[in-house]
Order: sequence, then structure tokens, then C-alpha cells
Amino acid sequence: MVTVDDSSRATAKGNISWQERFLNLVSPYLPVMMIGLSILIVFALFNLFIIFILPLTNPSGVVALLSIVADFLGILFLAPLIYVCRRHKKRNLRG
Repeated sequence: MVTVDDSSRATAKGNISWQERFLNLVSPYLPVMMIGLSILIVFALFNLFIIFILPLTNPSGVVALLSIVADFLGILFLAPLIYVCRRHKKRNLRG
């Protein structure tokens, strides 16, 4: 019994969903997203280092804390997007 997933059916019909269009648009930039994710992780670790070395009463400690929040929001956005793009590329290579 041969099964066909929804994406190949949609592609065969010519009816592509908005998710498929978005992944086709974003997937070529996967290496750039991975570099961006690694930079965000490095900055978050550096800011954690600043917070533990300097007290939070120092203005740079507060800025580092706010920067950590922004870095982790970026990580929470990029990590799942990278995962989905990698799965999308592997699925398209298989068939």
C-alpha cells in the first residue's frame, strides 16, 4: 500500500498551502538563520557572564538583563523555524 502525504498531493495538484510557500521562501536562507542563532546564543552567554560578574544595580547589568530577554526571544523564534526548514529540505530531497 502506497501512501502519499498532503504536501506531495498539493504539489501534484498545483495547490500549494501558505505554509509550503513560506517554507519555500525561507529555506534558502537556512545557513544565515543558523549563523544568526549561534550569534544570539553567544550574546546571551556573554550577557549572563556580565550579570554574574557585575551586580544588577550597575546600569550595564540591567542592560545585559534586558538584552538576555531579547536574545532568548530571538532564540525562541529562530530555533523552531530552523528545525522546520531542515525537515522541509529533507522531505523535498527524498521525494
